[in-house]
Amino acid sequence: SGMSKEAQQQATLDTAAEMKAIYKKHGASAFGPIVPVLCQMPIFMSFFFALRKLHEYIPELQTGGFGPYDIGPIHFDITDMTQVDTSYILPIALTASFLAVIEVGGEMADKEMQAKSKNVMRFMALVMFGASTTFPACVTWYWTCNNAYSFCQSSAIQSDSIRQLIGLPQMSEIKAASERAMKAKKT
Repeated sequence: SGMSKEAQQQATLDTAAEMKAIYKKHGASAFGPIVPVLCQMPIFMSFFFALRKLHEYIPELQTGGFGPYDIGPIHFDITDMTQVDTSYILPIALTASFLAVIEVGGEMADKEMQAKSKNVMRFMALVMFGASTTFPACVTWYWTCNNAYSFCQSSAIQSDSIRQLIGLPQMSEIKAASERAMKAKKT
């Protein structure tokens, strides 16, 4: 590499200072995107555990689900939301919604790191599919709806007009600073 170790360290510090200035200019925090996830997690887990036992308190879950529907050769009947979806429609919908969230988010300047991260999460989607085939339909449906909400949230946060409206730095500023950091790291 053409730069000394000290010059590389200084370039990294300069980039960090630049990113800090961008966030400060917009009154944002680098940890801001993590806050909604941290806030949603206890709610999600509470719903997960509550839904698994809800049929004990609301017997209508055993008769108030979806179906029966016949879509071509596919028979879809999840009338009893307390049982596992044996048609696999909900586990497939859950997996697809999770993959959609993964694909819309996680943009990084380091494309190699981004590809690795997304591949790990894609593998997790397969694990999630397997696990969701054992959950009651009400849990899988809730999780699918939660993923749909996350997809909309992630899509919206990518928009520069939405970011400006809520006081976040523009994606172009963040990407430019990240790309400079990657260039400094490689030289």
